[in-house]
Amino acid sequence: MAAPEKMTFPEKPSHKKYRAALKKEKRKKRRQELARLRDSGLSQKEEEEDTFIEEQQLEEEKLLERESQSSSRSRSRGRRRSGNRDRTVQSPKSK
Repeated sequence: MAAPEKMTFPEKPSHKKYRAALKKEKRKKRRQELARLRDSGLSQKEEEEDTFIEEQQLEEEKLLERESQSSSRSRSRGRRRSGNRDRTVQSPKSK
């Protein structure tokens, strides 16, 4: 007959080692969270810079559009005025 095998239980760490392991895990999680926030903060800054650049470009485009509209309006107003000058009123005397 085979000799009965000894049952081995996983060794339970001492309370001191258990607490040390918990602290180590807690520090690791905290560092990871800080790194995640730092990385997201960088990407957030990049997004803010991108939106800022886009806003500036939109403002420049609007300014250019306003300038072109105002210059085209002044040209068209000028045409209207000159068009009114070209018209001569015929007097009823030429009957």
